[in-house]
Amino acid sequence: MAYKEGKDIKSLHKGSLINLLYILNPKDLVSLSKSPLILSIAFTICYCIISFTQNLNSYTILSEITETTVSLLPNLLGFTLAGLTIIVAFGNQEYLESLSNLEISGEKLFKPSLFQRIIAVFTWSVLVQSFCLSFGYIIKLALSLKLTSKQIVLNAPVSTLVNYLTIFLLLLLFLYSLFLIPKTILNVFMFGQGHHLSVIIKKRLNK
Repeated sequence: MAYKEGKDIKSLHKGSLINLLYILNPKDLVSLSKSPLILSIAFTICYCIISFTQNLNSYTILSEITETTVSLLPNLLGFTLAGLTIIVAFGNQEYLESLSNLEISGEKLFKPSLFQRIIAVFTWSVLVQSFCLSFGYIIKLALSLKLTSKQIVLNAPVSTLVNYLTIFLLLLLFLYSLFLIPKTILNVFMFGQGHHLSVIIKKRLNK
C-alpha cells in the first residue's frame, strides 16, 4: 500500500487494517526513532545467533519463550486495552474536540487528527499483542504434540532450523509487544498532559 498524504473524510474514518496503517504511517512503523520494530529485530537476531553458536537446545529455548509469552502477554494486553478504553470513553467534550481537528492536505483531502493517531497507537499495540499471544498458544499446542521436537520424522538439522525459525518469529513478536508498552504509556501521559493544559487555560480565561 502506497502511503498517501491525504484522504477524503469518509475513507479517513474506516475501521480497516489498511486505514489503521495509513494513520500510523508505514514510514513511522519502520523508523528507528519512532518505532521499536527495528530494535526488536536486532535483539532477536542477536539472541538467535548467540544461542545457536553456544549449541543450546533449540527445543528447550522455544519451550521457555512460549511459556513466558503465554504467561506474561495476557497482563500486558489487559493493560493496553484498559488504556484504550479510558481514552475512547473520555468525557471531556471540549478537549476531545480540540484533538479532533483534521489537518487539510488538499481541497477535499485530510490528514489524521491527533486523536486518531493516539487511538491508532493503542489499537496497533493491542493487535500486535493479540497476535503474539495467539501465536504463542498455537506453538504451545504444537509443543504438546511434539510437532517441533527432534522426535518427529525429521533429521536433526531440519528440526533445528524449524525450531529456530519459530523462535525468531515468536521472540520478535514478544519483544515488539514489550517495546510498544513505553510508547503507549507516553501516549497516556501526553493525553493527560493535554487535558491538564486545557483545564488550566480554561481556568485562567474564566478569571
